[in-house]
Amino acid sequence: MTHAAFFDPAVSVMNRLPFKIKIFSAISILFLLLLFPSRNVFMHYFEHENISKKQLTGLHYTIQLHKLIEATQMHRGMSNAFLNGNTNYKKELIKNEKNIDRLLQSLIEYDKTHFDLLKNDPDFVKAWSSFELLRLSNLPNRDNTTIFQKHTQIIEKYMRTLQRISRKSHFSTSENMQLNFIAQLLQEKLLLLEENLGKLRGLSTGIFENHHISSKLKRELLSIFTLVQALQNNILDDNILHKMQNYLFVQTEMVKAMDKIDKILDIVYHQILAAESPQYESQKFFSKATIALKEIDHLYNLLAGSYRQIVQQSREEISFKLYMSLLGLILILLSASYLITAFYRSISTNLEKLQRASQMIAAGETKIELVVETEDELGNALSAFNHMSQKLDENISFLDGYKMAIDETSIVTKTDPKGIITYVNKKFCEISGYTKTELLGRSHNIVRHPDMPASVFKEMWKTIREKKVWKGVIKNRKKDGSFYIVDATIIPVLDSNNDIMEYIGVRHDITELEKSKEEIKRQRVDLLTGLPNRNQLLDDLKHAEKPLLLYFNIDDFTGLNDFYGTSIGDGVLRYLSQLLKQCIEKTQYTLYKLHADEFVMMLENDIETTDYEAFMAKTIDFIEAETIDCDGQSCISITLSGGIATYQNSEHLENLISYATTARKVAKIQNKKFLHYDISLNKDADYKKNIEWINKIKEALILDRIVPYFQPIIDNRNGTITKYEALVRMIDHEGKAISPYFFLEIAKKAKLYTKITEVMLEKSFKAFEHLPQYEFSINITVEDVENEEVVASILEKLADYPRPERVIFEITESEEIKNYRSVKSFIEKIKRYGAKIAIDDFGSGYANFEHILSLKADYIKIDGSLIKNIHQDRDSQIITEAIIAFSKKMGSQTVVEYVHNEAVLRKVKALGADFSQGFYIAEPGPEKMILKELLHKETAEI
Repeated sequence: MTHAAFFDPAVSVMNRLPFKIKIFSAISILFLLLLFPSRNVFMHYFEHENISKKQLTGLHYTIQLHKLIEATQMHRGMSNAFLNGNTNYKKELIKNEKNIDRLLQSLIEYDKTHFDLLKNDPDFVKAWSSFELLRLSNLPNRDNTTIFQKHTQIIEKYMRTLQRISRKSHFSTSENMQLNFIAQLLQEKLLLLEENLGKLRGLSTGIFENHHISSKLKRELLSIFTLVQALQNNILDDNILHKMQNYLFVQTEMVKAMDKIDKILDIVYHQILAAESPQYESQKFFSKATIALKEIDHLYNLLAGSYRQIVQQSREEISFKLYMSLLGLILILLSASYLITAFYRSISTNLEKLQRASQMIAAGETKIELVVETEDELGNALSAFNHMSQKLDENISFLDGYKMAIDETSIVTKTDPKGIITYVNKKFCEISGYTKTELLGRSHNIVRHPDMPASVFKEMWKTIREKKVWKGVIKNRKKDGSFYIVDATIIPVLDSNNDIMEYIGVRHDITELEKSKEEIKRQRVDLLTGLPNRNQLLDDLKHAEKPLLLYFNIDDFTGLNDFYGTSIGDGVLRYLSQLLKQCIEKTQYTLYKLHADEFVMMLENDIETTDYEAFMAKTIDFIEAETIDCDGQSCISITLSGGIATYQNSEHLENLISYATTARKVAKIQNKKFLHYDISLNKDADYKKNIEWINKIKEALILDRIVPYFQPIIDNRNGTITKYEALVRMIDHEGKAISPYFFLEIAKKAKLYTKITEVMLEKSFKAFEHLPQYEFSINITVEDVENEEVVASILEKLADYPRPERVIFEITESEEIKNYRSVKSFIEKIKRYGAKIAIDDFGSGYANFEHILSLKADYIKIDGSLIKNIHQDRDSQIITEAIIAFSKKMGSQTVVEYVHNEAVLRKVKALGADFSQGFYIAEPGPEKMILKELLHKETAEI
């Protein structure tokens, strides 16, 4: 990757931004880059602030619990003296208990608004409840030893609670070693010292009261004595205290406290441990011990203040670092903004020069000389602009001469993006026969010749709208109706935003050349499609080696021609030829157009290595998936069938055309898309099968086994059955109903269909004669409509039927209608009686909205091929929704067929269909099914 390529992505983005936005973006990015490394300062500040707050909260808990422990110790000592007979402590005990209650309540209230853990702390709860049993009112019932132990247990529980609070508040887990040391003193060492000194005070006071000590008690006292000494030495020996700012003061207070403790230990040792009999005034000892404890308490409060001071000092240091970082960041940004603003003004001044010069060029002034003040990149840009201005002036002069040359030799026009002519040269006026006034402001299709297919112009517009140059041969029409042919090049002209501003067309008259080519081609080219014709194919077969023919034919092209007209039919053939050309691109096939709608592809030599059957299937699928737009209004879908023949089928290769045709005919009979010709393609088995079915139909007619089955149709608004469709069935010897799929087409070919229609009419009218609440529909074909006897029978039955307005005749949309006049005449006749018309299987055949509109149908029955997957097929939903909307606009109601599950029913209701029919609602059944349904309904209403 080159140095320049490395910056291409960033430059590409910058080029799309206004200049001021670029500068602002640069400052913003600089700010982010500066802010990113500073994030640690902010994160450390917020993290440290959070921990500091927790530590101060933990300190408050520690002080409060210390006071509670201290008060409990005091209670223990006074309780011990009281039980030894000194009643002077009674008032002090009462006062002490009130103090403990106050301390407990204060601590609990504080905890509610901070850590909220005391109510769930087992040690704190047990300590609180245990103290209730040690109150003055309960003391006479207990001995000294029990009271002493219970107090000690309560104090131990308070100390364990303090340890839990310490962990939650980071009280003794700071990065500051001084804080950790002070925390250990506050939550452990001083508390233990205070507790054991308190024990010492309590036990010794009792001993001095009794003037007696047991050996067991002496051992216990010695143990406490030793522990106090050890704690005292441990506290004094720690070196971390030396680093504290107020070390001397703290050390002085600590020495004073230790001195008081030494005196207490000295009394205990000489008056109890080393004496034969304890002889010391108990009250005096208690007072001295209490003074020593108060010194420890004073030391405790001093250390607590030091802890708070260190935390606050740490917070201030972190805040100061944060403020300094912010200040530095702001100074950097201000400096950068100042420099970038100066940079911007330096550049913008020169850019304004270029802008003014560009405006002068846009106004037509090309002789411009800008003043260049520097030799840097901007100076080079200004110099380049001066050079460009000079060259531009030269090029404009050159282009003016070039334009003159083109105007004199070519046919030139210009149009706006919509195709409206804005300029024509003299040559265009001369060849078209129009004046300049007649052409300007008109669409370019003023010279469009009807022989030119719409697909050519569609492709041209597609190309030039994609900002590409289009080239092609166009046949145009002159003002007098004659034609001329041009070799055209259409060039899109883009503006500065890369949007199309106009189109320039440059053409050369090649009329005489094309006439000569046409004369040469005419004998071997199909005039409609321009493809090689049958003569060319026969000639090519004479010289072919191992040829293969793929024969294609449009299904019912005759009907399509009659329905849409020959001009649209010709358009279909032209469009189909284009589609087939697309299919053989990048292959060795050659395409031919034979008679009418016959097309052939020929391949030589590669038969053994080519999967031609897969190619044919793919081609047919591709054609059938396309919608053919022939005149800008009618959109037609077609189906194809075909046959395959190879050199292996005959030594006489000219016979391959007829063999492929035969294969296609058999494929149609077998309801296949195509077949490979084989000599075994004979019809003996089909003939035998057809004769058997004809005999079955005749027998059924004689034995009255042609019957209507009725399928209910529901109103989608309320789900009630409002009508039935009569469907023909043939009952076999075993009483089973045979679907018309197996016999109806054979009946038509055997000329038995009319008799079946008469039976269905007779039995359907009779079935609903006594069911006035229901409408019923009968399927009739175009063949029925064109049969005068059938029409006469229908009109006669309508005349005699008491409710003809409840009769519906369904005409299949997919069926070939050759004579619309007879269909319209039939509809007019039956509507005089009030009967109704439904278009059946809408969406499956050739009919379009225009012809359906002319039939004035009362109902549109949407074909099941669209409905069966509508709950999961988006395309089916869109088409069905369009049909429903169309039907509503023309005043017709819609019936959807093939409703086979609940999801489909919900979907068609949501799309606005009026009625539904299908196996999910009910299967077709005989007349007794209607009577059963009616009886069930009446019973339900009762």
